[in-house]
Order: sequence, then C-alpha cells, then structure tokens
Amino acid sequence: MKKVLALVLILGMASMANATFSLSIDDQKGQGFVPAPAEITLMPSDTIVIGCFSQGGRDSNLYQDTYYLSEGLFRLSNLVGGELGDIGEVSMYNNTDFDAVEIWAGMGHTSGAAPAGMIYSVLFHCEGPGDVTVELYDEFFGFEAPVQSLIIHQIPEPMTMSLLALGGLGMLRRRR
Repeated sequence: MKKVLALVLILGMASMANATFSLSIDDQKGQGFVPAPAEITLMPSDTIVIGCFSQGGRDSNLYQDTYYLSEGLFRLSNLVGGELGDIGEVSMYNNTDFDAVEIWAGMGHTSGAAPAGMIYSVLFHCEGPGDVTVELYDEFFGFEAPVQSLIIHQIPEPMTMSLLALGGLGMLRRRR
C-alpha cells in the first residue's frame, strides 16, 4: 500500500510539473500559439515565436528558466514579458556555464497566487543548419530535469542542397 501511495504522489508531482509551465509555438501563419511538439523542423530564414505559459495558482513566486542549447546557428530577439505579476521580471542573457542562451523569468504578487497566462514570448530565427534544444525548467522542482523539451531541427534549404549537388557534378565532369 505504501508503494502505491508513493507512486501516486510521484505521478501527481510529475503531472503538476508539466501543468505548471509549458512551451507553445506560433508559426506566424494565423493559427496563433499551439502547444509545442517534442520536435519541429525549420529551414534557414524561417522564424517562429516561442511562448512560455504558466498555469499559475501556486501561492508563491514562480521562477522559470529556459535554456536554448545549440549545435546550429540561431538568433533570439523581441523578448516580450507577459503576465508576470506586480513583482515579476524577465531577462535574456548568454549563459557561458552551459554554453546557452538563457531566458529567466520570475513572477508573482506581493500577496496571493502567482499569475496564469503567457510569461514571455521570443522570436526565434533560424540562421543555419544544426539542432537547437529548448529546455524548460521549473525552480519549484529543483531544476533537476526539464519539465518540457523541444528540439528544433534546422535543415538546409532544398535550393542550397541542389546547388551543392550541381557543383559536385560539375567538378566530376571537369576532372574527366
């Protein structure tokens, strides 16, 4: 019985962690924000808006970190704070300890529950091939494991690959 109770508590905490913060994306094609899948694919020069949302409701301040870890080239811009409460703030900086761009948000009220809604949105611009991993952490659960991850695969445009193939064929022909 104790094992079942422990399992229920662990599953309850895990589901609460996932419900507290979540990532959404807006591909700027008129649908607005939709829940982020585990993976998406972008081509160079594609731009999406990544939003971080909170369910709110905890009677304390909430702290949230999002790490943008990269093997590819990307640019973040237009960071906009959302429902942060009367003592909230959001900031973006290069975290050299993790070789990542970090967006940190603190939110809350001087009294009452932390707010629900969009914490921030940021413009993500793909600038070259490679993967970018977005990891969302919740301070309440100790930053041990991300509550959500999103992998953005950045692939070369088809025209770039075609030109590369044509150039290779041209070099082969010239060799003969």
